Amino acid sequence: MDDVEILLEELTNAHGPSGFEGPVRQIMQRELSVTTDSLETDGIGSLIARLGSNTENPRIMMAGHMDEVGLMVKLITDDGYIKFQPLGGWLDQALINQRWIILSRLGPVQGVTGIKTPHVIAADARNQIFKRDQMFIDIGARNKEDVIQRFGIRPGDPIAPDSKFTLLGTEGFYLAKAWDDRIGLAVIVEVMKRLSINPPPNVVYGVSTVQEEVGLRGAHTSSHLVEPDIGINIESGVASDYPGITQENLKKV
Repeated sequence: MDDVEILLEELTNAHGPSGFEGPVRQIMQRELSVTTDSLETDGIGSLIARLGSNTENPRIMMAGHMDEVGLMVKLITDDGYIKFQPLGGWLDQALINQRWIILSRLGPVQGVTGIKTPHVIAADARNQIFKRDQMFIDIGARNKEDVIQRFGIRPGDPIAPDSKFTLLGTEGFYLAKAWDDRIGLAVIVEVMKRLSINPPPNVVYGVSTVQEEVGLRGAHTSSHLVEPDIGINIESGVASDYPGITQENLKKV
């Protein structure tokens, strides 16, 4: 793999549910520290990299977000299962049978989403869309005490999808979680690297924001700090080359 693919693998494998972006921020700090003039973190955790010092010319801000959709531990049942609430937008039907990593104080814990088995569900209810409050995450614990003591899991712990980067079929195609918006972060790294070789007359900021999936919070705070004249949001879009997508669909996005 080339350097860009290696960076994409590292960024997408890193766990960073909204509000818990630390591992992703560490990667961006490492990459941007060698190509920019300064790095700072705002009050809620967005990373702001600056290249150049001529503030008389328009200040340009590129932004991409570090966080990904995930879950949070809501409660632990007496028999050792995890009930959860979403961090960001999830379709309930997309949560079933997913593998997860719970980021506990003792380290990452693997789990899988379960529902009541169809074998004991009434026939007329088997085609229903299960709601998230009917689901649970099984980590292989014996009971609630086992979850807390042996696995170190507590309410409030973040949960990320367990989906590793891999090449997908054809050269240039990849499978991973969190393309929204780790691909944007990789673009920022590459742009700042190229600009550092031939610096522009402007001050350019590369900003890695937090908590986009729960309300664009980091974008608001970092833009107030930078006060850019020109803002460029580097965000993933909706693909138009797979089954079920039409021009009419895209107009609604």
